[in-house]
Amino acid sequence: MDPQHARELLRQRMDALRDVARIAEEQGGLDADARSTAGDNSPTEPAELATETIERELDLTIREAAEASLHDVERALQRLENGTYGVCLACGKPIAEGRLEAKPEAEYCVEDQP
Repeated sequence: MDPQHARELLRQRMDALRDVARIAEEQGGLDADARSTAGDNSPTEPAELATETIERELDLTIREAAEASLHDVERALQRLENGTYGVCLACGKPIAEGRLEAKPEAEYCVEDQP
């Protein structure tokens, strides 16, 4: 894969992941703000409290997954700079271009993907 094209795909992926992490953070933050300013309107029913807890946990999980994927993209950019981008970390064979198009941060070929 052309290094410039790979770099562009990785930058696009990074931007999308940052947006996901930011939105999850904002939603979680808005929920916390709403609870702190709700006063008597805050949920008192166990089901309502459980729903809020689940929503906060979901926001946290989404943010953490996006941040982990961001680290994958950063490592891929480093491999691109080192000249090892597109090479499977397990077997050393080239990663299929179609796989890199779909998942530009891929570290492994399909056969060696853990």
